[in-house]
Amino acid sequence: MPSFTDISRLTVLAIAGLCLLVTATGLRADDISSCPLDFWVEKPKKPPRPAPGTPSTISADEVRAEGQEWVEFTGNVELRRGTERLTTEHLRYHKPTDTVEATGTVSFETAAKERFQTSSLKLRIEDEIGETGTARYSFGLIPARGEGRKIEFLGPGITRLHDVTYTTCPEGQDSWFLKARQLDIDKNEQLGRARGVRIDFMDVPIFYLPYMYFPIGNQRQSGALPPRIGHSSTFGSYLEIPYYLNLAPNYDDTFTPRYMTKRGLMLRNEFRYMTQNSEGSFSLEGLPRDQMANEERYAGYYHHQQKLDARWSTTIDLRGVSDKQYLADFGDHINITSQTHLPTNAELVYRGQRWIFTTRVLSFETIDTTIPVADKPYQRLPQLTLGLQPGGIKNGWQPHFDGEWVNFDRRNTTLTGLRTTARPALSYPLSKAWGHFIPKAGAHYTSYNLNNAPDPAPSLARGFASLDTGLAFVRDTSYWGRAYQQTLEPRLYYLYVPAKNQNHLPVFDTALADFNFDSLFRENRFTGGDRIGDANQLTLAVTSRFLDDRDGHERLRLSLGQIFYYADQTVSLPNGIGVDNRNDSDLVGDMILWLPSHWYMRLSAQYDPRSDRAQKESLTFQYQPDRRRIVNLGYRFVRDQVGQSDISVEWPIAGRWTARARTLYSFRDDRNLDSYLGAEYNACCWAARVYAYRRYDDTRGAVNGIHFEFQLAGLSKYGKVPESPLNQSLFSFPAPASAPKE
Repeated sequence: MPSFTDISRLTVLAIAGLCLLVTATGLRADDISSCPLDFWVEKPKKPPRPAPGTPSTISADEVRAEGQEWVEFTGNVELRRGTERLTTEHLRYHKPTDTVEATGTVSFETAAKERFQTSSLKLRIEDEIGETGTARYSFGLIPARGEGRKIEFLGPGITRLHDVTYTTCPEGQDSWFLKARQLDIDKNEQLGRARGVRIDFMDVPIFYLPYMYFPIGNQRQSGALPPRIGHSSTFGSYLEIPYYLNLAPNYDDTFTPRYMTKRGLMLRNEFRYMTQNSEGSFSLEGLPRDQMANEERYAGYYHHQQKLDARWSTTIDLRGVSDKQYLADFGDHINITSQTHLPTNAELVYRGQRWIFTTRVLSFETIDTTIPVADKPYQRLPQLTLGLQPGGIKNGWQPHFDGEWVNFDRRNTTLTGLRTTARPALSYPLSKAWGHFIPKAGAHYTSYNLNNAPDPAPSLARGFASLDTGLAFVRDTSYWGRAYQQTLEPRLYYLYVPAKNQNHLPVFDTALADFNFDSLFRENRFTGGDRIGDANQLTLAVTSRFLDDRDGHERLRLSLGQIFYYADQTVSLPNGIGVDNRNDSDLVGDMILWLPSHWYMRLSAQYDPRSDRAQKESLTFQYQPDRRRIVNLGYRFVRDQVGQSDISVEWPIAGRWTARARTLYSFRDDRNLDSYLGAEYNACCWAARVYAYRRYDDTRGAVNGIHFEFQLAGLSKYGKVPESPLNQSLFSFPAPASAPKE
């Protein structure tokens, strides 16, 4: 196996090189996308064919009757029946059986765009039953082509080929062939069945199978799926062979044995179902004995979502693992291995015309052993919420309400209990094209019923008032030869919440909210229901937008704001968290840029003018000129806590080669947390991929792996590669999509 010692360095160098290619390469987007491997289109339930009773017409240079039953056609013979067409030099037609016998240079095209070239053909036209001699063929709807010693037509949509070659490669590209003693193509079931199979790749036999089947469309079929191979430092080399069971149109099952040289045999099963009003899945995997841990290990997941009627629905999510290290050992990327808690959730939801009611049971399994008991989340057994949806303005007044009743519980903790919260409010929104004016007033009520507390029933009521007002100014302008409408949107937000001592209240689910531009307009600087922050403050903010005159799309947004405090804050979490006794807050701002040249950028920053230092920065950057080319760059900084970069690239590099890479780097730790480097070769009818990864685990250090995948288009896929690095980012990149039109 190759060494992974320098994989992080190689990843960084590869990404740097790929970024240079963004401007240097001359490849066109359609060099690869013109022949995608996933070429299937939705097939009709039945293959197209002429309607029963469709008449046939035959033309030729000469026509001669042979008795009462036979007619002979010679020279430039053409038979048409609907969209079916047969041409040859010589044809005999038997009227009683509606059968034709063609010889010479025979070309036959069916309504399903099948084409056959042979020296002899016998066909009962209406029934579509017959056979050819040695023939070349192509199936236009699949698509596939090849040659056969004999081809039989067994009725509408069913073709049997003997001593056949079969490939999905285009003419002139004979990269691979399936060779079989017998091959049945059933377009009714969208299935190919082959016996006595040999697969040749580049004229080299690579597989021998007595029997195999493969899909020729989107319809699911039971059977063994292609094997998957790879290597990881945590479980060694592995081989897995999934078996798929199409049990019914609305449910299926996949059983996957997986042998790992370091761990032993893992068994995995996933059952999926769907009904008119529900869907769900159940998966269970485990090792009867992990050879490295010398114990039984397993993981399970259950998901169910159901619509009970027009207003009621339910969702259940159950997760569990046998031990704290399971995800670190068997997770395939950092988004899984970095999880600290596994949530289990069950909820019942009512959505009325104005009200939403939820009953929820939520618990957590903490799988990070370094987290102390005091920092583990409380279980919510149960949680009831009631909320009033926006709208319903009457005489200009807008009511607001959200309430909650929740029972908090946690193992090895004495302080547990019930909490009831209610937050009614009333606003009078006035909104026009030139601005808005929204006064609002309400109250926060919190009460508890606690166990093992000096005061078992503390409660607190607080009122609040706010005023949100803003203006919108618009002007016409132009930059770089383009016309824009620029807005200037100043905004004032005043919030008053009287200070009341809340130190006697417990802390079950409350934390200090993240401070960013959107939080300038929050009614509470805390999340959760245990603290309502006191406030006597005014937010000053301004936003400017640039709207493209041609299509109205927003191309640039600039926002900046700050809070000014008129009184010292007194409400805090334990250890004084959440109190800022300065006269003003840090400056926070956002910049979002969309350029017609396929660039996207977002920059968020928090700046402390007193120390002249940035407190937080977040940058996301994306360049995507087309579907197959994309560069993502992310950077996140929190003073004394976080300093990370996240870079991912997908880019065609030469011919049909595409490179993909990702690196997640921690500046504080001076190490790569997650690296991913791979390449793909796409030859239209086949592809090969290889990807190596290296991630850092707090308990094991570096974890390395390599995965392979080999795909024959329209036939099978061998091996498995991890999820695209573009989908694993810890930053909020826009989802990769087709490039926007200019």
